[in-house]
Amino acid sequence: MRTQATAETTFHQTRFRAGYATDEVDLFVEAVEDALHSHRPRLGAVDLAYQRFTPVRLKPGYRMDEVDDYLTEAKHLLDERENRP
Repeated sequence: MRTQATAETTFHQTRFRAGYATDEVDLFVEAVEDALHSHRPRLGAVDLAYQRFTPVRLKPGYRMDEVDDYLTEAKHLLDERENRP
């Protein structure tokens, strides 16, 4: 089952293996998307590097690997943007 985190980003949900708390991920991804599309972002690449989410079991959570991959790609994009001449 794919669940929408934002208009541009979706993650699969998991119930019987560890996942990340959906409400925490949704809030942070919204801020990340804002940073990626803003001329004056409130988040930087370093914020993504240190972000952690609460792991959940036996209730809906987002697949950890998908969220981690998303954060890695977003961090790379923000790194590039911050290091432009």
